Amino acid sequence: MLGLSAVASGLVLFVLLRLPDTPRWYVMRRRREDTLATLQRVDTAGDAEESLREIEADLSAELGGNLREMLRLPYLRPTIFVLLLGCLVQITGINAVTYYSPFIFHDMGWHGHEVLLAQALVEVFSVFATVSAVLVVDRIGRRVTLLTGVGVMIASTALLVVLYAQGSHFSGLASALGFVGILFFTAGFNFGFGAMVWVYAS
Repeated sequence: MLGLSAVASGLVLFVLLRLPDTPRWYVMRRRREDTLATLQRVDTAGDAEESLREIEADLSAELGGNLREMLRLPYLRPTIFVLLLGCLVQITGINAVTYYSPFIFHDMGWHGHEVLLAQALVEVFSVFATVSAVLVVDRIGRRVTLLTGVGVMIASTALLVVLYAQGSHFSGLASALGFVGILFFTAGFNFGFGAMVWVYAS
């Protein structure tokens, strides 16, 4: 099982070795020729010189900023919101669900390879949820995307609370509903908190 992650890491490393550094990084290092070469490589139909000028203007506009500016209006409210959002992301319980889901599934009546299959389905569904968030956020907005994910998490948590309130014995329908609860809790996190915290932070 652990060997599979090494295979994936090796594939990522192979792809990364072939990637150039970003044009922005080259501009910051005053490597103009490398910047132009990279811009032409990633956008053969574009105007590399114009793109270079835009990057230089953007970097010039960033000069002079400091941490104190984040604590003054109009930046104070977004700063507080992003910090609170980052805290909320950490205390949702997603890490406990991710790390202990095999044990949770076992408690729900899943056994042997069923546990691994259930965990794999949860992770695949989570990837689809993240991709879905990226695809819809520009159409429906950050707020709706975040609230949709949070709503799904609340509903799935409520389902799990009801199931566990019935007792520790899971079987049949209860076991399947428990899987649905974990599935949608994780997917809701990745659709809302997991994806949107980075959008809001940027």
